[in-house]
Amino acid sequence: MTEKLKPCPFCGGIPAIAGIVTRDGLVWRLWLANGEHEDYPTLDAAHEAWNRRVNHEEGSR
Repeated sequence: MTEKLKPCPFCGGIPAIAGIVTRDGLVWRLWLANGEHEDYPTLDAAHEAWNRRVNHEEGSR
């Protein structure tokens, strides 16, 4: 079950996550505000990673 994405603590936006086919197969790419990206093996893993990042950044303010 894919958990709901939390909004960015800085801009309130929701990240772009898309399935991308690479030479190694399908990955779920999470684009970050700085233009970088991170790849995850499942959509759930990408959602969990984003929500962990949001929780971490909210706690550091």
